[in-house]
Amino acid sequence: FSLCILAAHRIVAQEDPRATLDQVAGKLARDLQANTQYSIHLHHDKPWYQAGSTIWFKVYLYNRVSQQAAAVKDNVYVDLVSGDSIVKQVVLNSLNREWDGGLALPSRLPEGYYTLRAYTLEMATISPENVFAVAVYVLNDKAGSVKTDAPKAPGEPQLRFFPEGGSLVNGLDNTVGLLATNALGYPISVKGNILDDNGKLMAPFQTDTHGQGSVRFAPYKNRKYRAEISGPEERTRTFDLPAINYRAAQLMLLSQSDKSVKLRVVLGDSVYAEKPAAYLLGTARGQILFAAMGNGMFDIEVPLDKFPEGPASFHLFNGKQEEVSRRLVFIPGKKLQVKISPDKDNYASRQKANVTVQVNEADGRPVSALLSISVTDDRLVELAGHGRGWYPDTGNAALLRASAESRTAPAMASSSGDTSLRIGGRLVDRNGDPAPGQVITILAEGTSLVERR
Repeated sequence: FSLCILAAHRIVAQEDPRATLDQVAGKLARDLQANTQYSIHLHHDKPWYQAGSTIWFKVYLYNRVSQQAAAVKDNVYVDLVSGDSIVKQVVLNSLNREWDGGLALPSRLPEGYYTLRAYTLEMATISPENVFAVAVYVLNDKAGSVKTDAPKAPGEPQLRFFPEGGSLVNGLDNTVGLLATNALGYPISVKGNILDDNGKLMAPFQTDTHGQGSVRFAPYKNRKYRAEISGPEERTRTFDLPAINYRAAQLMLLSQSDKSVKLRVVLGDSVYAEKPAAYLLGTARGQILFAAMGNGMFDIEVPLDKFPEGPASFHLFNGKQEEVSRRLVFIPGKKLQVKISPDKDNYASRQKANVTVQVNEADGRPVSALLSISVTDDRLVELAGHGRGWYPDTGNAALLRASAESRTAPAMASSSGDTSLRIGGRLVDRNGDPAPGQVITILAEGTSLVERR
């Protein structure tokens, strides 16, 4: 791999710091190469639906490290969930890894929020935090009119905190990522304040419509901090922030430009005077592209000329070769040029449309791409970004959250995959009522015809 090595400060009390750096880099490289974890993303056509309509979707599986399409042939499960009950489910079994389809909603489905999920059996049993889940709203207006705005999700607000680098460090400006949801797990927008244990205002904050936000403040020694927000009925909710970590050794992003990122190694009070050795590695798409070492608390500028577009991860190791902090950064690239050309300007209802999609680099060079297109009536639904993209969200709040979750996610056990097809369920008519006494015919490619009464 291509590697840039810098000595940020002279290492003391180390016989051979470069040898230690080589050992740390070698271990991380092996871990990256052995990592077979993959992520899942579901692209669906609308943020809300009318009862009796169909949720059309396409599923993407990609390697979490390389960001390339995953070379797996596992079954993919897509379901619509209300609370603990599965309303509808489809199982996608494709040797060509083309996971697309639709969920037909019963016409009598009660109006309200539902969760649309996509996962493999391995995700569901070993790493449920990797299951894709997004809230959708189902409308059921018997008068036939279509609403253009879904009501806000109900429930008590919940607030989670993701301190940059992993902990709060006193005496410095700390950035803390926020995630606000209701009791059902749906993202919500909230406003609030960070206060210390004496009631002193430290900083205001606000989350966006995806429930994400960040706040920056300087915590002080021997203080505790809390967030206060106003929930339903103007009741104040209080959430305690993590305690200050006086033995913290972690990364902080100071600035980012098109050519470089500037990082700082910060230390808690209890370890600051020790000036411990620190080893910093930068990775992207499964390769180590930057390495540096230093002592104590220091700043370092990382050139980005070797980093590809997309998420990059910076790992901080201590003298015992233990990873103590991780920070994700999104490296922007030149915007792609996407040209969509339909074969007609106007179409009749249910008429077939042929659409040509061309994707080029900014300089005109063609790009190979996996993509999907959703089509809807803009008179009924205002299109907006929803769900997670191929890359993680590039906002600072989302990257802080991803940095924390990437360190806590367990390693996925090896598996032979889930390629068998399990068939079960109940037969209902288009109104959602049971339909007994019917013949079910199942056709599977390469197998015999199966009939069951």
